Amino acid sequence: MSTKYYIIITTITVSLFFSCKSDKSNLKTIEFDNIFSIDIPKSWIKKEYDAIDFKANFLITEKNDTIHIEYGNYKDLFDDTVQVFSMDQIKKYDSLGLDTKNLVFSKKPHIDQSQGTFLNEFYYYDTISNLRAKLRFPKNEKSGITGISFDSINSLGKDLKIYAKNLDEKEEKLLKDAFKTIKINDQ
Repeated sequence: MSTKYYIIITTITVSLFFSCKSDKSNLKTIEFDNIFSIDIPKSWIKKEYDAIDFKANFLITEKNDTIHIEYGNYKDLFDDTVQVFSMDQIKKYDSLGLDTKNLVFSKKPHIDQSQGTFLNEFYYYDTISNLRAKLRFPKNEKSGITGISFDSINSLGKDLKIYAKNLDEKEEKLLKDAFKTIKINDQ
């Protein structure tokens, strides 16, 4: 192989290595009440909120979007379901004069309900900080919730939720990347 090609290949390889390497210089680590820490962009601002029965904080993004951080026991916003009705059920409800305009129906209601076909977000589980986390991401940009939920993160049985609504593609990616850096403290 000629020296010219060797230099070109070496230059490309080194460039790719450094461009793919994560840039932590734009991040800061934020600690939340000795419960957990997370790495976020330096431009995001942490705000505190006094809640009665749980701890709440906010992160304000560079684009002024609000990321909610909630720790405690409360209704889980990650338990969304959409009941899907069969075509026959809708016909029956129509014949009884019931309002069906907000009901969801399909030819295969059990499958569509099980697969979350009519939900606005995708859901899946992952392991973060050695705990099982439920993640939620919008099916469409700027339309839905981007979030993570941990159930019973400590001996007190408290839940941790971090979520934001209607983020653009860039903010959603930054939040997804931040989720991967969560470290739950031993309690």
